[in-house]
Amino acid sequence: MLGLILVLASVIFVEVVAMDGAPSAVDYDLEADGAMEQMQKDTETHTDLNRVIGSVGGILQALGLGLICYALLRESHDEKEEHTAMRVTAIIVGVLVLMNIASRSITIF
Repeated sequence: MLGLILVLASVIFVEVVAMDGAPSAVDYDLEADGAMEQMQKDTETHTDLNRVIGSVGGILQALGLGLICYALLRESHDEKEEHTAMRVTAIIVGVLVLMNIASRSITIF
């Protein structure tokens, strides 16, 4: 359960930061001195923020998937037989991993 929460939180975390968007030229008075330099600085800062937040989101996703895998392994070792939940959750985790790989370049906004 905690693993799924971490995976969902990382997606929300990254998307909330992406909603803000990069600085736009209409936000600055381009006739003022230093406006272009400030816009370039803000654009660079926004790019750095996206990179850092994307990295933190990736770490949270990896941690969440690791917790899900750990839960699968704990569940599978039920005495002598392989538990039915192991097979079902393995399919779910496989789908989650494939969706994660496929959606890396797709954003909601």
